[in-house]
Amino acid sequence: LVRFSFQFIGAGAVSLTFAILFFQEEIMVSLYDHGSIYSGKILGYLMISFLAMAGSTVYGTLLTANGSLMKMNVIFLIGVFLNVILNGILIPESKALGAAIASCITQGLVFFAQLFLAKQELKLRFATDMIIRMLLFMIVSYAMMYWCCGHLDWRWIYRFVSCLGLGIILAILFKLIDLVQLIELVRTR
Repeated sequence: LVRFSFQFIGAGAVSLTFAILFFQEEIMVSLYDHGSIYSGKILGYLMISFLAMAGSTVYGTLLTANGSLMKMNVIFLIGVFLNVILNGILIPESKALGAAIASCITQGLVFFAQLFLAKQELKLRFATDMIIRMLLFMIVSYAMMYWCCGHLDWRWIYRFVSCLGLGIILAILFKLIDLVQLIELVRTR
């Protein structure tokens, strides 16, 4: 269940994050009157934070079910202190971008701490084949989305939706999203 959840949520989060990273400025300009390259960069860092949060959703839930709340609270407390320190350092110089970078670093470290704790507490083995497929999926997704952005002469919103669709198709091809298992899960609900 952990593997299925991580693959499903991870593939979706990676697809969404990469697509948004390629169109971060366009998204911010279309959403806000004062959208700009600067606000697009902020969105980019926040989307990278989203990747870490997606992973934390899986492993945090697993650790909660295991009863590892005290150890998770220690991780979160360290994360809060780290975030306050990073914000104190980065915000005066970089303003909102500094806060986004602080969030990105903090969320990433909290996720890796939860991953390590889950491995330690539950004696989880990391499936090498899944890690390789996830890395290959990320590389191929990024490369193909990059190609779409540079070679398709469509409005940005159509290229954005194409990148999202491409990410989902690649996740299925790399067997990160198992359609049969997904259909069975939906039927049992």
